[in-house]
Amino acid sequence: SATVSLYDDLEQLLLSRYIRLKTSPLTRIVQRGVLCAGFNWFSAPTVQRVQDYVIELLMQTVFIHAQTATVCHHYLAAVLSRLLENILQSYLSCLPYIEVFDANGILQMLTDVTFVESVLHDFTTAHSRTLLAAFKLEMRHNARLAALEAEVNAV
Repeated sequence: SATVSLYDDLEQLLLSRYIRLKTSPLTRIVQRGVLCAGFNWFSAPTVQRVQDYVIELLMQTVFIHAQTATVCHHYLAAVLSRLLENILQSYLSCLPYIEVFDANGILQMLTDVTFVESVLHDFTTAHSRTLLAAFKLEMRHNARLAALEAEVNAV
């Protein structure tokens, strides 16, 4: 009936707005960590662990998980699945702003993103798998460029 349809539409609108509100700070954490934290992707140190912003990102995600589970457990998987997709999209969006990577920079980026994806693995969707594949493809391209740069510098 029209009332049920209107209710469903309003419910989806509210869910979309909630996801947008929760995505915004997560996107800022990724952008700040990748682009503004002073990490030099071209002369990166040997990878020891995920960077601090990744822990902050996951802590915020835990808070969102707790809030969503408390308010409406029914939407938990939908919310966290969309958040994972949006986080992966944020990483992809940052890549064009990094001019060049060295091998350690590539490894650090892959470590950070892979860790986020593994922690949120239960909420993986077909779209998040596509985004992760696109991210890895872009990183392979950057690895080839880094190898070429190393060859040029060795000559």
